[in-house]
Amino acid sequence: MPSFGLYLLAVFCPPAYFAVRHKWASFAINGLVYLVSFPLLLFFGVGLFTWMLSSVHAVWHVRAELIEHHATVIALKMKG
Repeated sequence: MPSFGLYLLAVFCPPAYFAVRHKWASFAINGLVYLVSFPLLLFFGVGLFTWMLSSVHAVWHVRAELIEHHATVIALKMKG
């Protein structure tokens, strides 16, 4: 079950979140977007948008895991 620390990691360093969760394809894609965001942030301010894209992707994944965990708990309780 995701904890508050995972949410912080997902917001501030999304590639590290995906590395911790062993989602390597998402890590690679998100890492590329995250690395591109830094030079764009320093020079154009557009990097904030690209950083937000990678953060939203990671937080979306955290929420999906949380929903899946809750569904599993409910199904086990209904089973008996």
